[in-house]
Amino acid sequence: FSTQSSSPLAMEPLSFAVATFGFSAIATSVQVACQQKRAKQIRLPEVLAQTSSRNAKIPVMAVHVRRVEMLPQHQGEHFDMRIKYGSGDHSLTCDMASFSPRAPLQPKVSRLVHRKSSLLASSELSCTSMFLKSKRVTPIIKLKVRQGWLWGRTVAKAEALVEDGEIVLPLRGKSDEEIGRVSIVCQSLNVRRQDLLQGLALAHTDNQKDSYLISDIEQIVLGGLLHGESGACEAIGLPN
Repeated sequence: FSTQSSSPLAMEPLSFAVATFGFSAIATSVQVACQQKRAKQIRLPEVLAQTSSRNAKIPVMAVHVRRVEMLPQHQGEHFDMRIKYGSGDHSLTCDMASFSPRAPLQPKVSRLVHRKSSLLASSELSCTSMFLKSKRVTPIIKLKVRQGWLWGRTVAKAEALVEDGEIVLPLRGKSDEEIGRVSIVCQSLNVRRQDLLQGLALAHTDNQKDSYLISDIEQIVLGGLLHGESGACEAIGLPN
């Protein structure tokens, strides 16, 4: 007399485990594929590559970092900066070039008594990060000042909601103390694909995974842009 079930739904423990593992693997693969698809849809390089129309308007968020100032004890140290646009899964990053704050030149002769020697060390970055503006991305900017490439430690952070115009943000260290400040300009743009590609080609552009980094830009042009043949140059602060 056999006590084993003859039901077609019965399954050996090993077979059940294999089936469960297979289902989990498939579900994970689908989830990863969806995440990758969503990520591609908010990356400016992919959108430019996938858009065929020369006159298509591309929504862009430009973040121009003008100047970084830090406490005098950081003079001569080497840092790099990472900009994050958005938050959570829908966030984009741009790694900027390294910089080293320098103390301002002191006058040789001064009649000022008890002149402060704690002037901030500064560095003019003049770099612009170009992100795709999307409803999927929360309009927030986060900056990290790091020391040591790749596995470097975070020295200071800054954060602000995106608003057009210049913003001066305090740089705060691990204990939330203010160790400096950074001046940025945010601008929301709608640029023709052809003009944007032309401007990126003429500039010193670093094509990154999520964004473009334009270096050696003195200023970002506020207001309207891309008027006439030289508009692409004017839009990113290049000479005509």
